[in-house]
Amino acid sequence: MDKILRCLIVAVLASTGASAMACSYPGDPDFVVPDGSTATKEQMIDTQQLVKAYVKTIEEYLGCLDRNLAAAGDQSTEEQRAIHTLRYNAAVDSMEMIADKFNLSLRDYKAEK
Repeated sequence: MDKILRCLIVAVLASTGASAMACSYPGDPDFVVPDGSTATKEQMIDTQQLVKAYVKTIEEYLGCLDRNLAAAGDQSTEEQRAIHTLRYNAAVDSMEMIADKFNLSLRDYKAEK
C-alpha cells in the first residue's frame, strides 16, 4: 500500500477514534530536511537531532499501540487488530520516509565537502 495512503488512513482512524486504542499519533515532523548540497554543517547537525527526536516519538507511539493491543489480549476484535496494523505500518512508513530523506540529504552534503 502506498505510504501516503497509509498516512491518510492513520489520520482518519486517529481522528475518528475508531478503535479502543488510546494512542495519539504524533503527526508529521514539523521541520524540513535541508538540501544537503547547500546546507551548512550546523543545519545538518540540527536536522539530525530533530530526526532522532522524531524517530523516538514514533517509537514511543508504536510501543503504545503494541501495549494497548496486548492489554486487550484475546478480547481484541478483528477490527481492532486491523486498525492496529494500519496505524503501526503508517507510523513506520512515516518514520522511514523522514529518515530516508535525511540520509539522502546527508549523502549530498558529504559529496559537496
